[in-house]
Amino acid sequence: MAAAGSCEKCREDQVSAPCCRWGLLRRSRRLRRSADDGEEDRISGLPDDVLRLFLVGLGCARGAAHTGLVSRRWRNLWTGLPELTFHNTAPDQIEAALAQVTRTSMFLLDIDVARHHPLEPPAVTSLLRSAARLAPAELKAVFSGATQYRSNPSYHVDVELPCFDRTTSISITMFIPAVNLVMPPAGDFLKLESLSLRSCDVSVDSLLPRCPRLRKLCIQRTRILSITGHSPSLEELDVTTHGVLLRVDIEAPLLKKLSIYAVVGISNEFSISYSAPKLEELSWMCGHNSKSGVGLGIWRMSSLTLETRKLLGDKQLADDKESTCLQPQHCPRVDTAHYKDATRSFRQHMSQLPVANFSILELDILTRGHAYGGVVLDLLMICSTVQSLKMKLREVGPRVEECLVDCTCDHPNNWRSQTVPMTDLKEVEIQGFKGEAQEIDMLKLIFRSAIMLERVTIEFYSKVSPRDNRYMETLGILKAHPSVESTVFLRKRVLKFEGMVID
Repeated sequence: MAAAGSCEKCREDQVSAPCCRWGLLRRSRRLRRSADDGEEDRISGLPDDVLRLFLVGLGCARGAAHTGLVSRRWRNLWTGLPELTFHNTAPDQIEAALAQVTRTSMFLLDIDVARHHPLEPPAVTSLLRSAARLAPAELKAVFSGATQYRSNPSYHVDVELPCFDRTTSISITMFIPAVNLVMPPAGDFLKLESLSLRSCDVSVDSLLPRCPRLRKLCIQRTRILSITGHSPSLEELDVTTHGVLLRVDIEAPLLKKLSIYAVVGISNEFSISYSAPKLEELSWMCGHNSKSGVGLGIWRMSSLTLETRKLLGDKQLADDKESTCLQPQHCPRVDTAHYKDATRSFRQHMSQLPVANFSILELDILTRGHAYGGVVLDLLMICSTVQSLKMKLREVGPRVEECLVDCTCDHPNNWRSQTVPMTDLKEVEIQGFKGEAQEIDMLKLIFRSAIMLERVTIEFYSKVSPRDNRYMETLGILKAHPSVESTVFLRKRVLKFEGMVID
């Protein structure tokens, strides 16, 4: 733990960190004189357990070790600390320090290897094994150094997670590309209750059987393709994967919180099955690339978010929210067969979600000059139980000034004259409203179809003027329905309509 041998960057960080400065400077003459004169050292006379409380308060294993420079009485006290935190320290020095620790049952072991210390997977495995020997109740480990494998992203290496049979909480972050975290050949994590893994791949179905008491599992920035969670004890599951998700299979009788984020998206062969009768909170986020087959006409779903905060059972929801981001990919010619197939695929995708009904539908639409009324109508027909509709209209990227004559964005072209059943719809909120023809037609369709409508909120686009005809036409539609409470936002000015206008 001596400063000698430390890398230059570590020494710079140690000097700037108050907890690490112990022992970096020469021992003062005053300190040596007081020791030689035999002055009474009342602090060093305290019991070991009391002195260790002081050392724990430093928050740094290096600083605690360097207190041995103060007095011989303090020299090896740090080896018996219940909590050890290593930062600003080279990996080989951490390994050497762990070998000196005499305490075999700790409260906390916190290891943070800086980015400027590249680590090969065998070195990571060795550090984890040294940590397992100390049996900490809580383990925090961050390995930030990149390896030689960064230049070859298709290369995969294995890092073994040793058996921490007496540890209750583990948090491991590996900023090392292409790492598979593998289970040890023998042994179980008998006391583990919370496990957090970041930036490494792991087989969930091989992990859970080894953790009989696991209650909370969080896996972030992974590339796993299948989530299989069968656990009698699991209460929270949070997974974020950058791989194309193929399958979700969950069987957890005590599961209360479930969060799945498929950043890239799901496969066309995606399947989901789950049994979680006590599930209370659900969050589902799904991204889609431009090649995704999930869409309606030219529209493709770039992201999907589903949330609920109320009690739900298998395929049943009392209340939930579904957010969808739609954007056009191209401006092709009309292909009715393709449009019907796309509609069917979108319905199939919605039916695969672990819910039966949606009560809140939020749409984030990147219009880019295209008509979107038809796709919104189709979504409302698919999500027929929606009670609250929120639409955010945005222009992102180069605007398409004018669609091709036969662009499918407005398909089917008779949607403006339709009346569809919206018997549950009570609230509508539209942001970025410009008063264009399709928006006016959509507003009329909603008033015509939603017989239980109670509130409408419209926030106009910032460039719309109170003198614009489209603004006046919108106000006319709202005034024509006095039974509906309507609110209009225009350049921070608020108008409310409840049978009368309030400035």
